[in-house]
Parts: sequence; structure tokens; C-alpha cells
Amino acid sequence: MFPASEALAVSARRAQSRLHEAGHAIVADRVGLAVHDVVVVDGGGHTVYRVPTDASIGLLEADLVATLAGIEAEEVAAGPGRYGQARARAGTDQDHARAAAARLSRLRATSISSELDGARRRAAHLVSEQWSSIDRLARSLELNDDELRGPECVAAIAAARRGTTWRRPARANADPTTSTSAWGWRGSGAVAARRGGGWIVRRDGTIGPPWEGA
Repeated sequence: MFPASEALAVSARRAQSRLHEAGHAIVADRVGLAVHDVVVVDGGGHTVYRVPTDASIGLLEADLVATLAGIEAEEVAAGPGRYGQARARAGTDQDHARAAAARLSRLRATSISSELDGARRRAAHLVSEQWSSIDRLARSLELNDDELRGPECVAAIAAARRGTTWRRPARANADPTTSTSAWGWRGSGAVAARRGGGWIVRRDGTIGPPWEGA
């Protein structure tokens, strides 16, 4: 058991990480990147989206902005008095951002610092513009054990855009003695559906196997 003060600190770090990853995800979606997974773990988390190795300059810019959006989301939540602390902690993001900025600077004959400065300004603007969606996605993460993968992630982002949170639907025929599938449902039906082509996201934002219709 954690002492009460340590448990509160862990809870605060989790909340911070949810906003960080939601910042990545919502801004990535906003700039045209397909987001696949958003996961929070003790000590951090990760957001997965795909950027091809032969990506256009536009996609490279989008990647750089989405990378910096996690830091910006944390700093918005922390408030102006603590500005800079999230940037100091997010070493992996900073490393990736610098590599992306270096690639853009070579392609456009600019400096790395100018690429980073421009991307930070755009990330800060988009985080401010999309803050309500970021907050709702962070709450959806909390409602779903801090793990949104595949179609769940798509549905949660769509719900955040519509102004709601998203919760993983319960399966009436689930067998509680079986292990959890990669999408978070229990029972062999979930695994079979995933192997057979994946779940679909319905128009109302719920998820189900393809044979149940869109």
C-alpha cells in the first residue's frame, strides 16, 4: 500500500500523463495523422501514430507539431507559474522533436531552432484551440483503465470531438474467467472478431464486430 501522500502523488502524475498523451493524440488527429493507440502507464505513456519513412514535408511538420503538443498540454494544465517543468521532464519527446526538426531543416535549408520555434508556436495554438477535446480524451483514458487501442482509440477521439467522453461497452456474453483481449474485452468472441478483420466503429461511436453492422 502507498502512504496517502505517495498515492496522491501517483494519482497526480497519472492525471498529468493523461493530459500529455491526450495532447499528442488530439493534435495529431487535428493535423491529419491517424492515431492508433493512446496508453498511460506509471511514469508516462505513449501515443502511436504512423509517419511513413518517405513522408512529405507536410507530414513531417505534422509529426513535429504533434510531438510537441504533449508538452504544451501539460504546461497549459500546470499554469504559467510552472511553465517549463513539463519541457524539462519530457526528454523522449524533446529528442524526437529535435530529430524531426533536423530533418526538416535539411530539407528546407533552415535552422533546427527555427523549425522547433515555429512548431512550438503551432502546437501551443492547437492545444489551446483543442483544449476541451484534450480534456475529454484524458477523461476517457481514466474511464478505460488508461488504455485505448485500435478502434477504441478512434471512437474515443471521435467522442471527444463531439463533446463527450467514451467508455468501453460491456459485453453481455463475456466470460469473466478468460483473459482480456488486446482491445480490452473479455471472452473468445472479441479475439475471434479481431483476428477476423477487426472491430468496426459505428456511427454512434460504439464498437462491435463487423457482423453486427455499422
